[in-house]
Amino acid sequence: SLRDSGRIRPGDRVWIVLDRDDNRGEDKTAVLSGLAQWCESNGVGLALSNPEFEVWCLLHFVFFDYGVNKQDLARMLKDNLGVRHYEKGADYNDAFMPRIGTAVRNARRQRGGDDSLVVDRNPYTNVDLLVADIMGFIAG
Repeated sequence: SLRDSGRIRPGDRVWIVLDRDDNRGEDKTAVLSGLAQWCESNGVGLALSNPEFEVWCLLHFVFFDYGVNKQDLARMLKDNLGVRHYEKGADYNDAFMPRIGTAVRNARRQRGGDDSLVVDRNPYTNVDLLVADIMGFIAG
């Protein structure tokens, strides 16, 4: 296990953050379900967004619970950020950070208050659980 390797010390927290990002010819539900089981047995958190991480980003501005694709998310983020084009990887922290509480509430609401991992729901994110873990760690 990770802890037995000595690279993870007592009190450390390990999270894997990823999005579903469907690829042809790959059974993502099976792969992610297997990863979720591995994470649970190894004490590793799994923060998942479907169809992509931008679900978490958009929840900083609006609540939504209808299926979306990458183009929808980019368009809605562009509109809510007030930018000409949304660029993956660009620094929008000044817009996101003041709205972190809204994102946490919207993510929980989107999941119906259920913290169970669901690998095939669109939209879906549980990144708020990672944020809560970080905030709890900072608070001591």
